[in-house]
Amino acid sequence: SAGRPMPAKIFDTLLYISPQVTIEAVTLREDKPKRVEVLLTRRSRRETRYPGIWHVPGSFLRQGERTADVLRRIARAELGIGSFAVTEFVTWLNVHDSPKGHFVSLVYRCAITRVPTHGRWYPISKLPPNVLPYQRQIISATLGGS
Repeated sequence: SAGRPMPAKIFDTLLYISPQVTIEAVTLREDKPKRVEVLLTRRSRRETRYPGIWHVPGSFLRQGERTADVLRRIARAELGIGSFAVTEFVTWLNVHDSPKGHFVSLVYRCAITRVPTHGRWYPISKLPPNVLPYQRQIISATLGGS
């Protein structure tokens, strides 16, 4: 049914059959003049996919959802806020070399006005070492890089 996650076995199989669409919510702030930070969240160490890694908040687009629905879900579930104050579509990335499957990521630059209850701000120049390469690409694309 619309907006519900599918069983893990089916989902894992689909990742290798067809590209899946992800929505990535990149939230930036200028902490000090000329020092930009990005808000990252950490996956639980009990997760089966990428346990304990820091990542840009994001999620798969579920059957029947609009991108605005996914962005609201990300804000609530991953950051503990009701919604993003502003969202702006930035770009898309064809992530075909992920060890977990093939994704087409729709990247949004987001702004928040509330203090998140989850996540941590990191300077762009000092990201944690366990951020995956495609997550670094997502952050770079939001900053105007490739």
